[in-house]
Amino acid sequence: MTPISFPAGEDRADTHVVDGWELTSYVAVVHRLSQRFPHLRTVDIEAVVIREHEAFTGGRPIAVPVDVEAGAEEILSAEPGATD
Repeated sequence: MTPISFPAGEDRADTHVVDGWELTSYVAVVHRLSQRFPHLRTVDIEAVVIREHEAFTGGRPIAVPVDVEAGAEEILSAEPGATD
């Protein structure tokens, strides 16, 4: 995993609801946990967050970056039988 930079002043007030799920920033979660558990390496905290996310969601994405749809549309348009 690559190191991540933490935005200053990030807090739980920055949540959004998508399909009934209350979501917050991955970076913010790791930052808060790093503050609470400073004796742990960030990479270890990230591994726990990823495992918990997969257990909680069954591995299914809840939200995706907007550009994922455009990329998927481009790939699907190239499939045999695709229509414009």
